[in-house]
Amino acid sequence: MQFKNNNKRPEIHRRYLALTVILLRTGKRIDDVLQLKARDFFLENNTVRLKTLKRRGEAFRVIPMHPELRSTILDYFLNSHIDPRADEEVFKMKRQGVDKYFKKKQFSLNFRIGHANVFTTSIYTEITGIDTRGLWSR
Repeated sequence: MQFKNNNKRPEIHRRYLALTVILLRTGKRIDDVLQLKARDFFLENNTVRLKTLKRRGEAFRVIPMHPELRSTILDYFLNSHIDPRADEEVFKMKRQGVDKYFKKKQFSLNFRIGHANVFTTSIYTEITGIDTRGLWSR
């Protein structure tokens, strides 16, 4: 996805670029990414801590941070004046706003973002055929 340089609101486009890179490089859902706090990015050892919202209780996993993700998040923190040690949410926005932004982008790019029907989504629920609920809580 390409983001045009918009001089009127560059911070908005920088935010959505960071959000998109996190989505692509972690495989997390939008709701999970919107819950990320600045302190979840461990820049000193290039890892990111991801909370899983689809489970009861608090479940986290730590994954290596892709170089593109690291450089994008550093740029975003620097330009948005976010302290990486802070307990504040990285993206102070609602899911509805994200959906609206991506809908506008897919219309202007003539490119569909997301699943066209529920059958496509059902493929992901049956992808392994095994129960994976306990894999990430260790």
